[in-house]
Amino acid sequence: MDLNSKDLDSISNDGNDLNDGSNANDESCEDLINRINAADNGDTILIEPGTYKVHGINITKNISLQGNGDPREVIIDGEELSTIFFINDINIVAKFNNLTIINGKTDNFGGGICIETGNVYVDNCIFINNTALNVTNGGAISNYGNETDRSYLFVNNSLFIGNHADHDGGAVTTCYASSDIYNSVFINNSAHRDGGAIRVSIFGYGNVQDCIFMYNHADEWAGAYYSWAGNSSIDRCIFINNTAGTNGGAVMVSGSLNLTNSIIVNNTAAETGGSFYIQQPMFDAKTVIKVENNIITNNTSPLGQEIFLKWNTTNLLFPNFNNNDWGDEDPTDSSVVDPNNVSGRIRPTTTANNLGLFDLLDFSLLNRYSDVLEDYYGGDYKDHFHRFSDDSNDDGLKFDNNKTDSNKPHIKTNWFNDSNSKNSSDNQLDGSKFNSLNNKSSRFSGEKSDNFNSTYVNENSNNKKMTELFEDNPTSQKSFDIRYILALSIVLLLFFCGLLRKRDRSS
Repeated sequence: MDLNSKDLDSISNDGNDLNDGSNANDESCEDLINRINAADNGDTILIEPGTYKVHGINITKNISLQGNGDPREVIIDGEELSTIFFINDINIVAKFNNLTIINGKTDNFGGGICIETGNVYVDNCIFINNTALNVTNGGAISNYGNETDRSYLFVNNSLFIGNHADHDGGAVTTCYASSDIYNSVFINNSAHRDGGAIRVSIFGYGNVQDCIFMYNHADEWAGAYYSWAGNSSIDRCIFINNTAGTNGGAVMVSGSLNLTNSIIVNNTAAETGGSFYIQQPMFDAKTVIKVENNIITNNTSPLGQEIFLKWNTTNLLFPNFNNNDWGDEDPTDSSVVDPNNVSGRIRPTTTANNLGLFDLLDFSLLNRYSDVLEDYYGGDYKDHFHRFSDDSNDDGLKFDNNKTDSNKPHIKTNWFNDSNSKNSSDNQLDGSKFNSLNNKSSRFSGEKSDNFNSTYVNENSNNKKMTELFEDNPTSQKSFDIRYILALSIVLLLFFCGLLRKRDRSS
């Protein structure tokens, strides 16, 4: 469709405050739902600024929902009534651009976006106050596949703040699926059990690059990032002031992990592993733990101030904790890195200083969301972070005053100095990279991403008042019964063990 072939009116709603969608226009909300239902494969629906109170929308075609402006001004409000968007088809590719998604709430999985099987691309979006209740996962986004169809989630340039899950993954969960998350910020997300911000579990794969995790909390394991029976890669990330009620102030992993070029400071676990808690996977398999070229210091826990391991089959563990900057802490001291009598191989053999991470990492991400954070906190969001000034007149983050002495390094980052901020476009993935990621799902998509047609949603719609289009289509997320998963896993394990024994006898 030729975008110049129509007169396009903009929504004139004044209800753009993230905390107030009271001025949402019923006709424009109805129009949005109608456009989604009537869309053809490959359509892009351009959404004008305004607040759209919608929920329970089932996306059944390859479409893109794109805010026509600043994401702070294009608000999709679920009114805490249900999940806002559902995707339940491995052949579907759904894209969300320039949107703020708030107040999705469900008793199942994924308050904002629920992927049962499918492929979802999120770019330049904001997720606030989305909730998964009833012992479920993924407050903002739930990314689930199954044994035969693996879902895929791509996130770039996005903010997750104040999302909650009653079980795991306060913001995002990935299970029987893969996820790539770039250039995003996770603040004040929480889980009643594990993974305050992100959970990767049960044959899941998570890749996180150039992200910031701050003030996330899990009541039990992993204040920020939780990986259970899955594999993860974390590169060029920042973990500060995350907390766990039991183990792993920043990260808990039970599977292979590659964590490099990151800063992990000021995280707290009430029991073990101030920065990391590493546990043997539920499936006895070769596990490679690479934690290298990071700054890891000033984290807190009664056992394993920085790292704690719980492991039985040591011949399957291949750890590497070398070339990290531990500040003034000694990683060969069991109070800092506690191998829990696992293996001498856990001990770091080399350390490093002046890794140059402050030049490598992008500390400007918070500046991009300063207005959103000020709205959320009801004032100057900078007052909610530990800051300091010294003779250099630098203004940045420091370690908690109660734990800092003159010998500990200061984290001077100039996070809030706009003059030092990178242009937000620096974090836009170039077209070749984005298209290459799209091509990973080309087998699911009948049309390429750049063939999307476009239509507009605007306030001056003449459609009827909103109807309950999805009244007969309630939340369809199937609760994964952990007992079923464990039973199936045990059966498969016994089956393969039998094959191996049979092969050994025959040889």
